[in-house]
Amino acid sequence: MGKKKSPLQQSLILFKKGDAIGESRQLAKQDGSISWKIFHSTTFQEYVGNFARVLKYVRTEFNIENAKDVKQEHIIAFFNSLNERGLSQSTIQKYQAVISKADLLAKKAGWRQEKDLSWVKDEPKGPKLRENPKPYTSEEATAIIAELKKFRDQRFYTIAQIQRGAGLRVIEAICLRVVAINQNGDLLNLEAADGTKKGRPREVFVFDQQTKEVSTKWRNVAKTSGRKRLFINSLKDKNALTRAYQRALKKVTEKLNIDHSKTHDLRRTFAKERLTYYIERGYSKEHALSKLSEDLGHGRSRMERGLLASYLND
Repeated sequence: MGKKKSPLQQSLILFKKGDAIGESRQLAKQDGSISWKIFHSTTFQEYVGNFARVLKYVRTEFNIENAKDVKQEHIIAFFNSLNERGLSQSTIQKYQAVISKADLLAKKAGWRQEKDLSWVKDEPKGPKLRENPKPYTSEEATAIIAELKKFRDQRFYTIAQIQRGAGLRVIEAICLRVVAINQNGDLLNLEAADGTKKGRPREVFVFDQQTKEVSTKWRNVAKTSGRKRLFINSLKDKNALTRAYQRALKKVTEKLNIDHSKTHDLRRTFAKERLTYYIERGYSKEHALSKLSEDLGHGRSRMERGLLASYLND
């Protein structure tokens, strides 16, 4: 399977390669294949479509293009996103069934090993699965960035600072273009070429002085070097830098004894701090949520109470 196949193509290949279509439920019970078989074409299409949505989320949020590389932590993040959006328990249970079936098929097809952690935990309805991940505290974020600054590759530190100060997704920070940063570094004009989700353009005002300084510094260096992007020469380099950044972040959080090291956590820290900024200046919660959604580049469907609560509550 090529890396560039779409989530829908990968999902369809998996369900076909795993021999998911069954002739009869009775025969499947007899031969022990009942756990991964599907007996109606409509149900088959629904499973393929829903798992494709899971793969699309993982690709967008973690820059993972191959279904074989999906891990339990990515699936947990997907379920957390469903809870943030306020989706019903029945919808969440539907996705649990789909992902559990896909997990069995992936192992049957040789895409995953039997020893690999199941995509859905044994207790899918438990609090660990439904718990919204907490953002780094301001102190944790500051400590992480300080440790990253000690690395020889200063891109790690700068990417983390821009994530924390401007709320960019990791792929947006890594793909950030020279032209996206204004003269003073206090405004980012992001477009599809900067890796925005679904190509949605947005403006992000930067209040943090350190973020302004590092973004303008790297913008000027890239411009002088003839690069169009701050951290990579071309888009083909984005995956390698993403993996290296994730490894550095994991190493630092382990050193600091911080029990979460996802690249999205710095973005969530930004969200918490920016919400606090708006509310302290007299914005209503509804207006603060609307402003935050614009800053983060969320679609209107994400502007819900669950999002506000998950970013404000420690």
